[in-house]
Amino acid sequence: MTIGIIGFGNFGSLLASILKKNAEIRIYHYRNEKEIPDKAKIIGAEFCDLETTSKSDIVIIAVPISKTEEIIKNISRFVKPDAIVMDVCSVKVYPCRWLKKYMPTHANTIGAHPMFGPATTNFNLKKQVWDLRGHQIVLCPVNISKTKLQELRKLFRNLGLKIIQTTPQNHDKQNAATLGLVHFLGRSLWSAGIREQEIFTPGYTDLLKIYRHTTGDTWRLFYDMNNYNPYAKKIRQKFLDSCRKIEDKITKNSDFNSNS
Repeated sequence: MTIGIIGFGNFGSLLASILKKNAEIRIYHYRNEKEIPDKAKIIGAEFCDLETTSKSDIVIIAVPISKTEEIIKNISRFVKPDAIVMDVCSVKVYPCRWLKKYMPTHANTIGAHPMFGPATTNFNLKKQVWDLRGHQIVLCPVNISKTKLQELRKLFRNLGLKIIQTTPQNHDKQNAATLGLVHFLGRSLWSAGIREQEIFTPGYTDLLKIYRHTTGDTWRLFYDMNNYNPYAKKIRQKFLDSCRKIEDKITKNSDFNSNS
C-alpha cells in the first residue's frame, strides 16, 4: 500500500512516522525548505513531486487550512480510481465541502481530524518515537464506500486510536470549545505573562499545561482554526462576555451569596 502525504510540516512528519510501518510513504511539500529531504530520509519516506504523491492508494492532505482548498483543486486530476483522499485539518465543515466540490466521484473522500499532535504524542523525529495512547481521531465521511471506510477504520484502530465518526458540523461545534477556545486561553495566558513561579497551587500547575500544549503551534494554525470554524467566534464571544460579567461583579462588590 502507498500513502501520499501532502504537507510535511510538524504534523505531516508525525503522520509519516506513524504510518511508515503500514505502507510505503510518499512525501510532497508545498514549499521549498532545505530540511524537508533530510526529514524524509530520517523517517524512511520517499520525497516525490505532487503528481506522484497524489497517485497513492491513500492521499492525506496535511497543509494549512487556508491552503487546503487550493491543494484539493490541484490534485483532483491526479487521484486514481478507488483511492482514499482525506484531509486532516482541525476544522471540518469547509474541507469536507471542498472535497465534495472538487474531487472526482471515483475517489473515496473523507474528512479526518487526529486529536493529537507532535507535542501531545511526545514525538521525537530523530528517535522516531511517539505515544498514541488515549488519543482520538474524528472521521467525517464525504463520499466513501463502506469497504474503504472499514479499511481506514481498521488502520486507525490498529494504531490504538479511538475512532469517533460524526458530521462536519458536529465536529466544528464541539471543537470550537475543545480546540479553538483552549488555544485562545493558552495564547492569552502566555500574552498575560503567566509563567512558572515559586509559590503555586495544583490548579495553577494545571493552568500552565494549557499554554504548554497550545503555544507551540504556529500563529497561522491558530488564526485558521478560528477563522475557518463557523462556530469559533460565537464561543469566544460568550467566554469574553462571561469574563466581563465576572470582572464587573468583582469591581462592584456584588452579591456574596451567589456562586455564579
